[in-house]
Amino acid sequence: MAGAGGYANTPRLIHKIESDVNNQPLSARPDLTLMAHNDLEPGFLRITIDNKNKTLTSDYFIVPFDGSPLKKRPFDTVTVPWNDLLIESLRSTDCQFMSA
Repeated sequence: MAGAGGYANTPRLIHKIESDVNNQPLSARPDLTLMAHNDLEPGFLRITIDNKNKTLTSDYFIVPFDGSPLKKRPFDTVTVPWNDLLIESLRSTDCQFMSA
């Protein structure tokens, strides 16, 4: 999951993660763990599909409010493997696919 709470042009307007009294993020799903988050700066998600290695990688980059240059390394990266069987299974659902 990625998102910066919608459009925010100041730190005050960005959506904050709901926390408990110990400043730990709350979760509606006790079986899930939030591994990383940033609710201070906006950002964007880059999705890369590598057909040769059969992986999908999502990179989340932070965009500083002060206009400083983007960091070359993403704030967070997740890579998941996929296979043709999974794609065929998804095509049989109501998902819509776009090709470049």
